[in-house]
Amino acid sequence: MAILEQSQSPSSSSPEASNVVLAALRLVNTIVRDNQKLQEKLSMVGLIPVMCKYAGEKNRTQVRLEAAKFVRQLCSSSDFTLQMFIACGGLSILAGFVPSKYDDESRELAHVAIDGIHRAFALRRQTFATEFSRQLIKERFTVNLARLFVQILRQCLWRNKGQDGAAKIRDEALVYAERSSYILCDIAKCDRSVKEQVGTDDDFVAAFMQTLRLFLGDPADGKKRTKVVMSNLLHAFLQLSREPNNLDHFAAHGAVEAMVQLLAEVESREMYGILLQITFYLCRLSRPRTLAAAHAGLVPHLQQAVKNQRDARQFAVPLLCDMG
Repeated sequence: MAILEQSQSPSSSSPEASNVVLAALRLVNTIVRDNQKLQEKLSMVGLIPVMCKYAGEKNRTQVRLEAAKFVRQLCSSSDFTLQMFIACGGLSILAGFVPSKYDDESRELAHVAIDGIHRAFALRRQTFATEFSRQLIKERFTVNLARLFVQILRQCLWRNKGQDGAAKIRDEALVYAERSSYILCDIAKCDRSVKEQVGTDDDFVAAFMQTLRLFLGDPADGKKRTKVVMSNLLHAFLQLSREPNNLDHFAAHGAVEAMVQLLAEVESREMYGILLQITFYLCRLSRPRTLAAAHAGLVPHLQQAVKNQRDARQFAVPLLCDMG
């Protein structure tokens, strides 16, 4: 309790006060580390809000990092501590950890945010998934994650040119690119209101399309390494493309042309079929988008689908007829 009282003391601008708080946070983290039962007991007596008050941007980076370490333990220890954390406003805390840059200073905060929200959706409470998503959208998490995703994926595709630790950074980035893609996929699977909130946000759409374009021109080894990421992003896009109100926003950011370009490069039969479905939804209600797809080179892909892909014919044939 003495530690809690010290942590609850208002932090001042003086280095001395800040250092005392930092030391208290470190001591708490040391005590609860890898001790699930103690974490659960302290969660019941109010430790979570006390610790999380130091997670905000107004605090020093070192203080935030210590608070983030505590959050990470709660999110990974047990379903009980994760649920307690969420009940104390944890989703807002996690959303606030998403940085604008994916660099050495902010990478740890980004990882805590992605890990925590990935675990929250993994609770597999479908009833809560939509509520989680709505809260995260209000916190601008979807936009901020999509922007961060661009930077993470660039590190995944980064060629190792002999820099020390380059391969390690790339592999770590791949882990968080995959988890980020699962989060976006989970959000995109929610109800129509969530799909429309996400798909009509031009900031999100711009970042999402920028992420997909990173796959264009990527060598075969890069595509193989990021196959899970691309598959999840395309499944998320497929869900979002089924909502008519989203289509103009994606088209305004070059989605039609990007889909045709990706069709020319993907080797996976499954991804090829998903790309055709997305193109179908993008074009079916718009003559101008249909013509744009034809000018971008879609017709040969539709002809190939009719000949060789039975499952894709239901999407290819109507588009060919519209182009006739």
